[in-house]
Amino acid sequence: MRSPEAILGAAARRGLVLREIAGAVVPFLDNAPAESLIRTAEVTALVSEVSALPPIRHWVNQRLREAARHSGVLVLDGRDIGTAVFPDAAVKVFLTATPDARARRRLLQRGPAPTEAEVSGEAATLAQRDRKDSTREVAPLHQASDAVLIDTTALDFDQQVQRIVLLVRQRLQPPGNRS
Repeated sequence: MRSPEAILGAAARRGLVLREIAGAVVPFLDNAPAESLIRTAEVTALVSEVSALPPIRHWVNQRLREAARHSGVLVLDGRDIGTAVFPDAAVKVFLTATPDARARRRLLQRGPAPTEAEVSGEAATLAQRDRKDSTREVAPLHQASDAVLIDTTALDFDQQVQRIVLLVRQRLQPPGNRS
């Protein structure tokens, strides 16, 4: 693997930036949205190793915080958003699902319906990444003590969004208006 300096240099040359769009932080590379690129198998295979490098974490976290300063409300997903990046966030959600459900969703993001063997292989890959990320020294994966746990195994995307929106409304509603 290349050094953190080489990785950050490549990011700068390719114009890697984070932009806030409609309340979400979107990565751009070469002035084009790069969300689909960060979900590829190649990136997933390297993300634990790269994200454990303190200079990389610092760079990404600074960009996320900059985006938050320019926006009122952000919706972010990530393994340490509520614990390391925004530990004082007003609303934190920790999503979980069975390994098979997570694997199936990840594979569907990449293409056609996966076979059971593909789901099983991806579930093993995700479990290995979870182990790595949970035990790393820098910003390990764990649920923030004030995060609400939502098991999404049996929920479709719209149901997940509905639960989170309801939670946000409850948490951000003024105390006198809570029912």
